[in-house]
Amino acid sequence: MFAWLVALLGACSTPSPPGPPQTVVLVVMDTVRADHTSLCGHDRPTTPRLDALAARRGAVHACRAYSPAPWTHPSHASLLTGAPVEEHGAVWTSEGTKVSPWMAVRPLAEEAVTLPEELAAAGYQTALVSANPVLAQDGGLLQGFEQVRVAARPLELRGERFPPVLAEVLDAVDAERPLLLVVNLYDAHDPYPGTDGSLPWGGRAPAVMLVDLNGRITSTFRGFIGGTLHPDTEEAFLLSVRDGYDAGIHAADANLGAVLDALQARGRLADARVVVTSDHGELLGEHRLLRHGGFLWEEVERVPVVAWDSRRPLPALPEPLAGRAVHALLRDGRLPDLPVTAVSDNPGNVEVGVVGGALWEGTRKGVVADGRVVVTDLARDPREIAGMEALEGDAMVAPLRALAERVEAVRAEGVPERKGLGEALRAVGYVE
Repeated sequence: MFAWLVALLGACSTPSPPGPPQTVVLVVMDTVRADHTSLCGHDRPTTPRLDALAARRGAVHACRAYSPAPWTHPSHASLLTGAPVEEHGAVWTSEGTKVSPWMAVRPLAEEAVTLPEELAAAGYQTALVSANPVLAQDGGLLQGFEQVRVAARPLELRGERFPPVLAEVLDAVDAERPLLLVVNLYDAHDPYPGTDGSLPWGGRAPAVMLVDLNGRITSTFRGFIGGTLHPDTEEAFLLSVRDGYDAGIHAADANLGAVLDALQARGRLADARVVVTSDHGELLGEHRLLRHGGFLWEEVERVPVVAWDSRRPLPALPEPLAGRAVHALLRDGRLPDLPVTAVSDNPGNVEVGVVGGALWEGTRKGVVADGRVVVTDLARDPREIAGMEALEGDAMVAPLRALAERVEAVRAEGVPERKGLGEALRAVGYVE
């Protein structure tokens, strides 16, 4: 009688979540800010395939996720490890792999454990297809990947050039074994693509280049930053930047569709978990700035996250959401309880960025730089115009100052030089 009762109670208990599915997919839509996706309310239909994924049964999404850092290298390191930037230390620093006379990069440490290493130990094949050249071997971000295809040049795997390469990689893996696929789509990164008049909005327009082939910012870019452009010229320039950027997001969304279609055609979505996010956003003239790199403004930090599991609903995504939580979401199908923070580890472009960190709690956002903590209520001030210096008793002050101290400590450590990363960064315009 007792044994029967125990068996009955066990049968009625909540079943444990199933293990990881046969296919685990992370798609990083490089440089895509949340508010320029139609999923998150943009008035242009920039992301129809992302919208469709979010609408699948059991899918969840967040429009107030925050990237761990405002540029590719440290952000991807956090996405792949789940660690905050100040812990994994893959940052710009004063010593290491030189990328300019005054700055260098600290690669992800070999002892860091990445998602591909974790899943490879569980029997998964691991593959990476990156259209962003910064995901280079000497940056440490390829740890654990068996199949790797990384663009050698910024435009090599953009647009229609991406799907055939993805197909080659997928055809090279064993169709019977579990697979982790990580993809970086580089279409929304500058130079922004031209348009041929086929988009649901606008007409024909040329490509927009903010950084020339030698890694130097263009004269129009510099004139905008310095406020020296004629008002009519400035207005036309910003319109071209925004149009080009939206065209890039639409192209990235099309390649997201190519990823999903390729997996579907190979039977890989029947038992799959997919997470789509971005590594950072982009400034399009707000705060008189363009691009990204050394800034913690919402336009650079707020990114979308969409997650879907073919077998069961995933947990609802809170907002704000720490972007690095996608690591555990992919691996475990669960969300860790993480503080929502970001780190800016370099002065960005045109020498106007910050070194410091940000913390989000509800609609409150705190930013620290040079020991000064500024807090903004995003519900009242979404454009971050009237932020106020925090009083010492504010709960954000102590953790933000501690964060800034950890960032400075990591940057001061330095690492041996690693050949090649500087060239990759220079090629995509992060440094001059």
